[in-house]
Amino acid sequence: MKFPPPLTISNASVLSLSLIPSTRCPFSPPCIKPPKSEAVINALVRFNLERSANMKVYQLSGGYKQRVLIARACLHKPKITIEIVIK
Repeated sequence: MKFPPPLTISNASVLSLSLIPSTRCPFSPPCIKPPKSEAVINALVRFNLERSANMKVYQLSGGYKQRVLIARACLHKPKITIEIVIK
């Protein structure tokens, strides 16, 4: 069985791509490298992801991947957010 190759785009690109309306899969070659907008930079800082902004998604731990996806969701300014804090 063949597995797909790992996602080879950076975290900042994952966040930027979520802001681009697309009719085709943005991860298929050639890969789009959108510029980092102010909103993306703010999301990276807000979720403490600026150090890993240029790392590839497959290089991250599970917790960092979750933070990237939460930051991506927050870029769309949801009306409701749910926060679960475990102590």
